[in-house]
Amino acid sequence: MEITQIDKQIIEALFAELDETAFAEITIMKIAHRADLPASQIYQRAGDINQLVCFVLDRLDDTALRDSAADFADAEDASIYEKLLEGLIHRFEVFAPYKSGFSALQRACFRRPDLGVALICQLHQTVSRLLSLCGDDDTGWRRAVRIKGVAGVIMKTGAVWLKDDTADLSQTINALDSELRRAEEWAISLRVLTPQPETGNHSPS
Repeated sequence: MEITQIDKQIIEALFAELDETAFAEITIMKIAHRADLPASQIYQRAGDINQLVCFVLDRLDDTALRDSAADFADAEDASIYEKLLEGLIHRFEVFAPYKSGFSALQRACFRRPDLGVALICQLHQTVSRLLSLCGDDDTGWRRAVRIKGVAGVIMKTGAVWLKDDTADLSQTINALDSELRRAEEWAISLRVLTPQPETGNHSPS
């Protein structure tokens, strides 16, 4: 069995469990049973549920980033901001089939701060990968601040996304654009970001 197929079974099994079971009651064995896989296949990827959630999000982010990389290759003249916005929009699109599961994870974080910390760390890693993909290859404290800023934008927009019932995610896209521009203005004022001219080619839809 191809590894990608195994990962897909794990992803579907985890979100199915999140739809039906309280997070505190989800176990590796339950995931393995639902995915029709030996537990050893799960343990090769994660040692506990927190790690498994992060693993699953990493796999979904891999898909979103791979798609974005292909899109960016066809829009080399786009600004970092434009690429970042499009990349974040696509991430929400990739996550859309699992929205109810993300709602369950959000609720679980209130009772499981360890899960919340793990998800924040995973999100920061994803943002760092996306920023590099967009052409932001800076290092040091300014980069760290920008990562935290973009992660904050995602978390704030996520609250809108969870309630967005529009077919084209228009509410999410508008909120994301607004929050990202606000964060950009703060970053420029704090001198952690140098303003860049936009190409004028962006038209989120």
